[in-house]
Amino acid sequence: MSPNLVKPPPTLDTERQLLLEGFRTIGGVDEVGVGAMAGPIVAGCVVLPLSASEADLERLTRTLEGVKDSGHTPRRFRSGLDVTIREVAAVGIGVVDAGEIDAIGSHAAAVELATARAVEELALAPDVVMLDGLSANPLLKQPVRRVPKHPLGGTPSLTIAAASIVIDVFRRGLMSEYERSYPGYGFDKHFGYPNDVHVANVARLGPSPIHHRTHRLVIGATALQKQN
Repeated sequence: MSPNLVKPPPTLDTERQLLLEGFRTIGGVDEVGVGAMAGPIVAGCVVLPLSASEADLERLTRTLEGVKDSGHTPRRFRSGLDVTIREVAAVGIGVVDAGEIDAIGSHAAAVELATARAVEELALAPDVVMLDGLSANPLLKQPVRRVPKHPLGGTPSLTIAAASIVIDVFRRGLMSEYERSYPGYGFDKHFGYPNDVHVANVARLGPSPIHHRTHRLVIGATALQKQN
């Protein structure tokens, strides 16, 4: 993809369509932590204060200006956007920790569980749940709408983009806390994802309590640590 292509900002167009279909409380879900060597899979469900009034929707869009997929948002802006989102939206966070991920044995199933927990944490259950890429979740009682990524990258839904920001800030903060509890792994830098430094630290120190024992890189690094 050319770096000169401008990724369009997310909108409330999907939400508008759902409002026209009669839904009123609309949840948008995103997840983070899939593929990590350590730490939880985290899902977030955000419910924005949507209205049938076009003026209100435009006002909400202006309030959330700058909110887009966390991967397309410079890290220095994410915490401020997280505060703004939480000021206007209902937020539910669902966490599936490393031990549960190992026991479940499937990242897809762990994402489904984290999503269900995020939805359950909301004080008001949504009428419909928009999922970022996934087409179903058997653990949800609500109808589900799949919202595919935009061809240029990122979600087209402002609600899902808000969820992306919230869970990124939440999980990075959690991983930074883990670095204080289990120092030496660099959790505050790689946030549990694979890289050469992370693998080398596991080979040197052995796995921490938050490492995924079934992850192939953790298995390999643990074997090296036992040889030393």
